[in-house]
Amino acid sequence: MKREIALFTGTGNTLFVANQIANEDEIFFIEKYIDGTKTIDEDTESLGIMFPTHVGTIPDEVEIFIKEVLGKRDNSNLGYVFSICTYGGIKGSANSRVEKLLKEAGIALSYSNAVRMPDAYLPIDKKPLSEMETLAFINKKLNKLDKIKNDIEIERVRLTPFSEKIGAKIHKWAKGQKDRYTKTNNGLKLTDRCVGCATCYRICPVDNIVMKDGKPKFRNHCIECYACFHRCPNFAYEYKGVKSQYKGLEDTSKLFRR
Repeated sequence: MKREIALFTGTGNTLFVANQIANEDEIFFIEKYIDGTKTIDEDTESLGIMFPTHVGTIPDEVEIFIKEVLGKRDNSNLGYVFSICTYGGIKGSANSRVEKLLKEAGIALSYSNAVRMPDAYLPIDKKPLSEMETLAFINKKLNKLDKIKNDIEIERVRLTPFSEKIGAKIHKWAKGQKDRYTKTNNGLKLTDRCVGCATCYRICPVDNIVMKDGKPKFRNHCIECYACFHRCPNFAYEYKGVKSQYKGLEDTSKLFRR
């Protein structure tokens, strides 16, 4: 069975999970589907949608992908569709939101699951896990990841119970929170340690960073994933006294979009 995974990731946690359950050549950034540089192959029979939760719901890019990409194609060949979210604090109603949107697009969700990962959200966790702590954390998750992989291989049907009424309330609240933080400067300060390497520009999942005069500049639609902070090779960004970075589980180069 031909499979594709539409992936959205910031610091790389969701990419790590995707790599545990699929082959690298099956995984594509969801932004590529949205901008049209990648299309879902006509003979694809299994489709995965993988993402981190944002404020208890799905990233906007996932909603755009379902509505604008899946909603405008013939999906009759898709026999097995699964949704897997990663989360640091609470998983919220993310998978149920995916199920609802897919249903509106005429697609049945077959399987959903959630994996708790190290939290790299700076406003809450101001002391990111060290590399040793990260590995210890992940070692406790390997059995669950193996089970998810097996579930998908045998096309197990499993859906997350949810209340549409509660899910709608969470989504409405989350939208208000997103509107708030996209209007802020995300709390980051660029220091003179920046050498203009453009790593932050290349990994930003929503193209919120541009290079101007050899230095990165923020635009106005940050989603506060803080991948730029954590992945900067020179620790050039500062955030309210945070002394360390979350190194993540995948090489930074695997996160390059541009």
